[in-house]
Amino acid sequence: RRVYKRTTKGEKELFQWLRSGPAMGTERFAYIGQLIYMSQLNDLDATREFLVRLRADLAERTQFLKSVHKAVEEIPGFPDALEEADFHNYLALHIGVETTAARLRACDACLRMVQRRLQREASHV
Repeated sequence: RRVYKRTTKGEKELFQWLRSGPAMGTERFAYIGQLIYMSQLNDLDATREFLVRLRADLAERTQFLKSVHKAVEEIPGFPDALEEADFHNYLALHIGVETTAARLRACDACLRMVQRRLQREASHV
């Protein structure tokens, strides 16, 4: 078993990083890149299938995060009763719930757009 310990230098770096403000633009979502290049397939049905699968994944994640969120909110005295670390973990969880739900809503909007395009293409045949 290995036990890791924070060094003085590591702690200084951590504190500097935490005080430097939000690190934006560092997230990478491979599915966004895949969606950008879906046009290379020239197959709108494949795009729809991709979005359906993405939606299922996002719905599953959203449901899981919401269940954890709800369990934490049921802690007696929430949020004031949470220890400092647990409170900050909850803040991150809350952002995760909201952003995943927003991605799910965006995916639904994309699916509607694809469906309209497919219907338009079918009417021109």
